[in-house]
Amino acid sequence: DPETVAAYRHKKTTTFVAPRLAARKLGSFGIPKRNIRRIDSGETARVRGVTISGIYAVPTSPDVVDTTGYRIEFENGRSVYHTSDTGFSELVVKAAPSAEVLLVCINGKWGNLDVAQAAELAAAVKPRFAIPNHYDIMRLNSADPKEFKALMAGKCPSTRVPILSILEPFVW
Repeated sequence: DPETVAAYRHKKTTTFVAPRLAARKLGSFGIPKRNIRRIDSGETARVRGVTISGIYAVPTSPDVVDTTGYRIEFENGRSVYHTSDTGFSELVVKAAPSAEVLLVCINGKWGNLDVAQAAELAAAVKPRFAIPNHYDIMRLNSADPKEFKALMAGKCPSTRVPILSILEPFVW
């Protein structure tokens, strides 16, 4: 999101991880080149002591053909899979890695997963926690996270689905 990145106050001290085309754009938002780390789908790198793997995602428009999700593994073995913006396909389900925490888009707009598709992907990943996102920040970009939680109760009852407030931290 160019507006969010451009307004971000900690550009000089944050490491940004992005696929090829997004990594190119970051410099135009005032991100120092030394703070940009390119990781594409299928690649793995260590960044500041954290292992980050690029995971296949379906592009949501022609200008983001290199869309990439990320699996992040911390030094203590804990893991997070962020789907990024992605459309649905069987390949996304097959490529999805295991992770303790899944951050999954549920808005169903602009090519993203809808609530039912997000629940199907989450059921395949079987995380301890599935956290819905992309439903409450941008205008006209809404979905009901309670619907996702209800679907998950039927598809994968062992997965907890916390519904977080904007900027609410999640500690597990």
